Amino acid sequence: VSSWHPNNELLVTASRDGTAKIWQLTCADQVFNLSCVNTITTPHSTPLTSVCVYHSPVGLHAQERNVVFIGGEDGYVNVYFLHARDGSYEIAHSLTLPSEHAHTKAVKKIKCRPGQPHRNQEKVAVEFATCGDDHTVRIHKLYV
Repeated sequence: VSSWHPNNELLVTASRDGTAKIWQLTCADQVFNLSCVNTITTPHSTPLTSVCVYHSPVGLHAQERNVVFIGGEDGYVNVYFLHARDGSYEIAHSLTLPSEHAHTKAVKKIKCRPGQPHRNQEKVAVEFATCGDDHTVRIHKLYV
């Protein structure tokens, strides 16, 4: 499964082997190339079944925020922050949604909606929905 970053230069893929990869798209002489710039191994050793990339522009707060949501066959969603530094991309695990918010079967889809500034303007409320093989849809809110 895959999800494009809104800048259209990064693609995040998630695989049944339990890894997710961040790919950078480059173009030279109208030839496109994808290069893996980072590999993510989730804390749970489970096949990955869904991925979503969230991006909030600088206009909402002091700096842009990039968040990667990765869902697994075990029903859990892992949240990562993606940082661009000097032409490279670093990824940091932020949290795993608590078990009371997990699905009982595989996470099939994750979809984010545009963020809204939080009261203190330093954080953005990211709302996202997860759909699972357990026939449920869960709505979540995360402040980043």
